[in-house]
Amino acid sequence: MDAELDESSVGHVKQTESRIVSRWIEVSANEQHDIRPCVDGILYRLDFPTKLLVMEASDNIALVFVCLTLSAVESLRDLWCRGQLKDFVEELFTLLSDAREPVNINRLIWPQEHYEQCRSHLQSFQG
Repeated sequence: MDAELDESSVGHVKQTESRIVSRWIEVSANEQHDIRPCVDGILYRLDFPTKLLVMEASDNIALVFVCLTLSAVESLRDLWCRGQLKDFVEELFTLLSDAREPVNINRLIWPQEHYEQCRSHLQSFQG
């Protein structure tokens, strides 16, 4: 999925995106990183077996979540549909950017076709 930052909340979008992604790379590579417990706490609250694997900046910030079960993908999609996943991502971005004010997201984009591909892939392993 792609997260489009709200320019009014961050000022310089590209600079903030770079900061978020570079901090994510540091944190994900180092189990002992000082903010690792905070990041893990945010992701743990998703309450299903899901890991955030990759975050990279392009025109927005691309997020790749790894879900090991069909129910995890469906739960993630449900959070996305209700707008709650956006709240989690905003909290994570605020932490990673080290911003004084919350980092807001205009849109969290997860195309239906990508969701269907995930569901189809996991369904092929069930049964």
